[in-house]
Amino acid sequence: MVISAAVEFGYRVVATDLKRLIKYSTVGVFVRQRWNKFDAPVPVVVVNATCESDIKAVVKYCSKNKVPFLLQNGGNGWASLKFNTPGVIFNFAGLNQIVVSANKQTTRVGGGTIISDVVAAANAAGVLVQTGNCNCVGAFGAGLGGGYNNLIGELGMAVDNILSLRVITAAGEAINISPSSNPDFWWVMRGAGPNFGIVTHATYKAVPNANRNAWFITLTFKGSRVAEIAQAVEDLPFLPKQVVFFILSNSAIMVIGFLRGGSEEVGRKTFAPFYTLSPLTQNSHVAPYINWNAPNEFFCTRGDRKPAFATVLPNIKPLSWPAVWDLYDSFQKLPGAQNSVVFVKRYNFTKI
Repeated sequence: MVISAAVEFGYRVVATDLKRLIKYSTVGVFVRQRWNKFDAPVPVVVVNATCESDIKAVVKYCSKNKVPFLLQNGGNGWASLKFNTPGVIFNFAGLNQIVVSANKQTTRVGGGTIISDVVAAANAAGVLVQTGNCNCVGAFGAGLGGGYNNLIGELGMAVDNILSLRVITAAGEAINISPSSNPDFWWVMRGAGPNFGIVTHATYKAVPNANRNAWFITLTFKGSRVAEIAQAVEDLPFLPKQVVFFILSNSAIMVIGFLRGGSEEVGRKTFAPFYTLSPLTQNSHVAPYINWNAPNEFFCTRGDRKPAFATVLPNIKPLSWPAVWDLYDSFQKLPGAQNSVVFVKRYNFTKI
């Protein structure tokens, strides 16, 4: 591990102590810029994690001396993180090893991987692995909280595809967690994991699949058609292989459709309700697995202030959306709000 110089006298002592505790050092491990600078964590000591024994030693030290510490991988935590007290940040970017088993049934994922790492390794091995749908997000940051993407209708959420976890507890002890080993801890970690321990690696299900292509559409519409678009979203048959997003952005509404294994002919039939609404623009293409998250790349731009808020809707009540559009249009006129978006995603929940 490499520990940066602290900016406060007290944390210079902490940094000195930690340097004496750890066994290994590395150079060239970068700390990812925060995705959102709004209410971002305040590190005064940065520890670059490279091995389990060092992580255990640092956690024990911080717990004993009541030094606040936080794990950072993708650096995409939202404003609700509330790590405002200066403290120690574990940078896990160096723990990004991924190994697909010889039988292609499982994948071991390191605690420092981001989603693009997992997708690239899975694609190279000819398998599918359930992750989140933004390439820049930490694999476990998304996965331990649920984790949803284009495979949710077929494989369920990412957390349902985790088979085991290697966790460092707040006491600095390393334990294996699975349905048969520490089952109560396993239940807690699946959904609330970031609050209960540091995951150094996990084993995920892998699904061998020869057809890793998907058909995408991108359509744009006038804002005045928002109720009709919402109704079209509600009316879709919604196959397990199907996903649809609609996005309120600036002066238009964008619809993005996904159909795994689809073709132009099948895709147009599947998303027919949107084509009857006379889109302003329309594009379609077939994309390989490694490019499935490409439509979300614009969300990965780092820096600036991005307070974000999320919720779950049992349905979208189409007739209410003109009022939503009007509120959004008014909000965008406020200083600094012109780049705000409303992102609605509909998934098939057969496997949830």
